[in-house]
Amino acid sequence: MIIEICVAAITLAFIVLVVFLVITLRRSCLTLKKTKQVLVKIEHDLDHLTVESLKLIKNTNELTIDIKKKSEALNFLFRPLFHLNKKAEHSSHPENAADKTAEILRYLSSGVELFNKIRGDTR
Repeated sequence: MIIEICVAAITLAFIVLVVFLVITLRRSCLTLKKTKQVLVKIEHDLDHLTVESLKLIKNTNELTIDIKKKSEALNFLFRPLFHLNKKAEHSSHPENAADKTAEILRYLSSGVELFNKIRGDTR
């Protein structure tokens, strides 16, 4: 009789264990389904974001190329001013208000010279 009671207790414990195992597996299955749905949504959003990012990079590259072309086209206008500025830098460094005023006047005269060179006047 003791053996039959032990077998009945083992059987009952095994049935309880199987029930809890089935409940755990069903919950895990539901969690995996929700995870799959979230991952599919994230993948869709990521694809959309990737397309928008590629458009932005393409537009940025086109803008950069356009700016470089326009900068190179305007380079001839600013080259004389750059050289005049270098000459002015080597001549003196301002240390007081009179020197700063003189430097401002030099920049103004350099601007007038540049304007005249652009117009074609050589006075």
